Amino acid sequence: MVADTLVSVGVVISGIVINHTGWYIIDPILGIVIALVILLSTFSLLHDSIRLSMDGVPTGIRKEEIETLIREIPGVQGIYHIHIWAISTTENALTAHVIINNYNQMEEIKERIRNELEAHKITHATLEFEKEGTVCNRQCELQKEHP
Repeated sequence: MVADTLVSVGVVISGIVINHTGWYIIDPILGIVIALVILLSTFSLLHDSIRLSMDGVPTGIRKEEIETLIREIPGVQGIYHIHIWAISTTENALTAHVIINNYNQMEEIKERIRNELEAHKITHATLEFEKEGTVCNRQCELQKEHP
Protein backbone atom coordinates (compact mmCIF):
# COMPACT_ATOMS: atom_id res chain seq x y z
CA MET A 1 0.00 0.00 0.00
CA VAL A 2 2.91 2.32 0.69
CA ALA A 3 4.25 1.65 -2.80
CA ASP A 4 0.84 2.46 -4.34
CA THR A 5 0.72 5.70 -2.36
CA LEU A 6 4.26 6.54 -3.44
CA VAL A 7 3.38 6.01 -7.10
CA SER A 8 0.29 8.23 -6.82
CA VAL A 9 2.19 10.98 -5.03
CA GLY A 10 5.00 10.74 -7.61
CA VAL A 11 2.55 11.12 -10.49
CA VAL A 12 0.90 14.14 -8.85
CA ILE A 13 4.26 15.78 -8.10
CA SER A 14 5.59 15.19 -11.60
CA GLY A 15 2.34 16.58 -13.07
CA ILE A 16 2.60 19.73 -10.95
CA VAL A 17 6.28 20.25 -11.79
CA ILE A 18 5.69 19.67 -15.52
CA ASN A 19 2.67 22.01 -15.50
CA HIS A 20 4.55 24.85 -13.79
CA THR A 21 8.01 24.46 -15.34
CA GLY A 22 7.61 22.52 -18.57
CA TRP A 23 10.37 20.12 -17.45
CA TYR A 24 9.13 16.93 -19.07
CA ILE A 25 12.28 15.11 -17.98
CA ILE A 26 10.98 15.03 -14.39
CA ASP A 27 8.44 12.32 -15.26
CA PRO A 28 10.96 9.59 -16.22
CA ILE A 29 13.29 10.64 -13.38
CA LEU A 30 10.53 10.27 -10.77
CA GLY A 31 9.48 7.00 -12.43
CA ILE A 32 12.99 5.60 -12.00
CA VAL A 33 13.19 6.82 -8.38
CA ILE A 34 9.83 5.24 -7.58
CA ALA A 35 10.86 1.96 -9.23
CA LEU A 36 14.09 1.87 -7.18
CA VAL A 37 12.26 2.56 -3.92
CA ILE A 38 9.74 -0.21 -4.66
CA LEU A 39 12.51 -2.63 -5.63
CA LEU A 40 14.51 -1.94 -2.46
CA SER A 41 11.46 -2.12 -0.21
CA THR A 42 10.39 -5.50 -1.59
CA PHE A 43 13.82 -7.16 -1.54
CA SER A 44 13.32 -8.66 1.94
CA LEU A 45 9.93 -10.02 0.88
CA LEU A 46 11.52 -11.64 -2.18
CA HIS A 47 14.31 -13.10 -0.02
CA ASP A 48 11.82 -14.55 2.49
CA SER A 49 9.61 -15.92 -0.31
CA ILE A 50 12.52 -17.75 -1.92
CA ARG A 51 13.61 -19.13 1.47
CA LEU A 52 10.04 -20.27 2.17
CA SER A 53 9.69 -21.98 -1.22
CA MET A 54 12.97 -23.85 -0.70
CA ASP A 55 12.08 -24.96 2.86
CA GLY A 56 15.09 -23.08 4.25
CA VAL A 57 15.59 -22.31 7.92
CA PRO A 58 13.50 -19.18 8.54
CA THR A 59 15.22 -15.85 8.95
CA GLY A 60 15.86 -15.09 12.60
CA ILE A 61 16.18 -18.73 13.66
CA ARG A 62 19.63 -20.23 14.12
CA LYS A 63 19.67 -24.02 13.92
CA GLU A 64 22.80 -24.29 16.08
CA GLU A 65 21.19 -22.16 18.79
CA ILE A 66 18.05 -24.33 18.82
CA GLU A 67 20.16 -27.49 18.97
CA THR A 68 22.17 -26.14 21.93
CA LEU A 69 18.99 -25.02 23.66
CA ILE A 70 17.49 -28.51 23.45
CA ARG A 71 20.74 -30.23 24.50
CA GLU A 72 20.81 -28.12 27.68
CA ILE A 73 17.41 -29.37 28.86
CA PRO A 74 17.85 -31.79 31.78
CA GLY A 75 17.37 -35.40 30.67
CA VAL A 76 18.36 -34.76 27.04
CA GLN A 77 21.48 -36.69 26.08
CA GLY A 78 21.63 -35.60 22.45
CA ILE A 79 19.74 -34.49 19.37
CA TYR A 80 20.17 -35.19 15.66
CA HIS A 81 18.33 -35.07 12.33
CA ILE A 82 17.11 -31.56 13.11
CA HIS A 83 15.09 -29.94 10.35
CA ILE A 84 13.60 -26.46 10.72
CA TRP A 85 11.46 -24.83 8.06
CA ALA A 86 8.67 -22.30 7.61
CA ILE A 87 5.16 -23.62 7.13
CA SER A 88 3.97 -20.13 6.24
CA THR A 89 5.16 -16.58 6.72
CA THR A 90 4.06 -16.72 10.37
CA GLU A 91 4.51 -20.37 11.42
CA ASN A 92 7.66 -22.47 11.72
CA ALA A 93 8.11 -26.21 12.19
CA LEU A 94 10.80 -28.54 13.50
CA THR A 95 11.44 -32.26 13.38
CA ALA A 96 14.19 -33.92 15.39
CA HIS A 97 15.35 -37.11 17.03
CA VAL A 98 15.96 -36.55 20.74
CA ILE A 99 18.04 -38.97 22.80
CA ILE A 100 16.96 -39.16 26.43
CA ASN A 101 18.25 -41.21 29.31
CA ASN A 102 14.91 -42.04 30.93
CA TYR A 103 11.62 -42.76 29.14
CA ASN A 104 9.75 -42.01 32.39
CA GLN A 105 10.68 -38.33 31.93
CA MET A 106 9.70 -38.21 28.26
CA GLU A 107 6.48 -36.18 28.68
CA GLU A 108 8.17 -33.65 30.95
CA ILE A 109 11.11 -33.30 28.53
CA LYS A 110 8.76 -33.01 25.57
CA GLU A 111 6.82 -30.21 27.29
CA ARG A 112 10.01 -28.31 28.14
CA ILE A 113 11.27 -28.65 24.56
CA ARG A 114 7.96 -27.43 23.12
CA ASN A 115 7.92 -24.42 25.49
CA GLU A 116 11.48 -23.48 24.51
CA LEU A 117 10.68 -23.88 20.82
CA GLU A 118 7.57 -21.70 21.08
CA ALA A 119 9.68 -19.02 22.77
CA HIS A 120 11.85 -19.12 19.63
CA LYS A 121 8.87 -18.90 17.25
CA ILE A 122 8.72 -22.60 16.35
CA THR A 123 5.10 -23.60 16.88
CA HIS A 124 4.93 -27.04 15.27
CA ALA A 125 7.34 -29.69 16.54
CA THR A 126 7.53 -33.39 15.74
CA LEU A 127 9.91 -35.08 18.15
CA GLU A 128 11.14 -38.67 17.94
CA PHE A 129 12.41 -39.81 21.35
CA GLU A 130 15.05 -42.50 21.63
CA LYS A 131 16.92 -43.95 24.56
CA GLU A 132 20.69 -43.77 24.40
CA GLY A 133 22.10 -46.87 22.77
CA THR A 134 19.01 -47.46 20.62
CA VAL A 135 19.93 -49.21 17.39
CA CYS A 136 19.22 -47.16 14.29
CA ASN A 137 20.22 -47.31 10.65
CA ARG A 138 23.67 -46.46 9.26
CA GLN A 139 22.67 -42.94 8.27
CA CYS A 140 21.58 -42.27 11.85
CA GLU A 141 24.92 -43.50 13.21
CA LEU A 142 26.86 -41.32 10.78
CA GLN A 143 24.78 -38.30 11.83
CA LYS A 144 25.65 -38.92 15.50
CA GLU A 145 29.36 -39.28 14.71
CA HIS A 146 29.53 -36.19 12.49
CA PRO A 147 26.78 -33.72 13.50
